[in-house]
Amino acid sequence: MWPSVFCLALLPLIHVNVWSFLHHISSRASQNPLLLLLTVLFIKHSMSKSNLETNTGHRFISKAKTAYKIHIHTPDDTVLHRSVGFVRLGERKGLKKAILLRNELGSAMWGKFWRRILKDPYLMTRLPHSLEPKIIHKPRPTQDNPEARDACYIAAWREYDEQGKCHFRSVVCSINKHGKLAAYTKTKKALLAAHKDCLDILVFMGRLNSIDLK
Repeated sequence: MWPSVFCLALLPLIHVNVWSFLHHISSRASQNPLLLLLTVLFIKHSMSKSNLETNTGHRFISKAKTAYKIHIHTPDDTVLHRSVGFVRLGERKGLKKAILLRNELGSAMWGKFWRRILKDPYLMTRLPHSLEPKIIHKPRPTQDNPEARDACYIAAWREYDEQGKCHFRSVVCSINKHGKLAAYTKTKKALLAAHKDCLDILVFMGRLNSIDLK
């Protein structure tokens, strides 16, 4: 367990795609209780360190020893880094300049979505990397075949309440029972419905094809 925790603790210190990593481990967490625990801890750590809480009280702006650091999530799933020194300006003027720069950069990258991203602290956290259902093989033992498995499409997503608590949701549909197309359609609709409030942003980010909405 400790090597896993140690590796998890190092992630914010190295240049990795945090949300791609999160998507990768969360898809396997349901089969591994330890991995599920680490996933939840990772979500909490990532949210508190980079997305929700700062030592300035302003989103995406943190205060270092001699400068304000700006870290903004970009539409292509990276993070833009900038800094504004305040040794000569003074902390008050430096913070004002950092806020203006953050808003200029954010508006340039996100356009009409910037204000929403700025005001909704959980938006970037809950945006999925894919709205495609996945195929799993669910155990369905019988007397004749205790090892029997049923191929199913699954739609899985996370929801956050007003306190930021994460809740895992899923819809599973048997391919054998409903047919491949019907099972896919049902789970696809579940994913679209679960993220209906952010479909426009997902299309803008290239994570969802607009043809999927027709």
